[in-house]
Parts: sequence; C-alpha cells; structure tokens
Amino acid sequence: MPYLTSDFGLNKMLGTSILVTRAVLDRCEGDERYLVRRMGSFVLKGKTLGIEVFEILGRRDDPAGAVRKRSADYLRFYQDGLAAFQGGDFWRAADCFGQSLKLHDRLPEDPASRLFLDVIATAGGTSPDLTTWRGEVALDSK
Repeated sequence: MPYLTSDFGLNKMLGTSILVTRAVLDRCEGDERYLVRRMGSFVLKGKTLGIEVFEILGRRDDPAGAVRKRSADYLRFYQDGLAAFQGGDFWRAADCFGQSLKLHDRLPEDPASRLFLDVIATAGGTSPDLTTWRGEVALDSK
C-alpha cells in the first residue's frame, strides 16, 4: 500500500521530516519535481515484506530550499553507504556511513547513518550470506 507520512515512527528513527514510498514518489512525479534521498528498505514491525522509502528534501525549483543546506559529499557518502549495505558489502558501507556522520551538517549526529552502522555492528561487521540477503533492515518497533 502506498503512503506518505510525516509522523511515522520511521521519520524519528531516521531523522527525517517526510518519507514516501516508491509508489507515492512515482504518482507525484517525485524524481522530476522533487529532490529526494533514498533512505533504504525497511521491514516494519508485524510485516514480512520490506518497503523502500525516500526522504523528500525539497522541490527542484526552490533555489533556497533545504537541499542547499545539505552537503553534496554527505549525501554521496550516504547513498554510497546504502548501496554497499544493500549489496552486502558491510565493510564499505560502514566506511561510507562513518564519513557521512562526519559531514552531516543538520544534526549533531545523523540518525539514518547511525542506524545502518548499528545494524552492521550487530552483525559483528561481517557481511551477510548473499544467497539470502535482501538488503533490508528489520525494525522491532513502529
């Protein structure tokens, strides 16, 4: 089911304001009208299938928007870390998320990068079995 949320617990966990699913993003021409950051795939408590969520950073036509306040390097490190995490390369993911934490300019700490680093630490830093890995984070709370 597609949804848009501004008060969903995942927002607090990731340090975001507005998250949308891929279905919502597609319906509102999100990739063309809005600047978005892919946040990852999450299996919510009580669910078995993961959902891919995106943070709406701002409108593409807003030159003074919130996106300008984000470091391009920070966003690149986060996206590279997410790609490495979803591909099962935990060593590279940890390195990229660590760099994004150093560059984060909006909060004292980036909750999204911290969440992925915690998942990697829980796994002992060892990359998962790629035959069963789906690149998702299972959440214990709503």
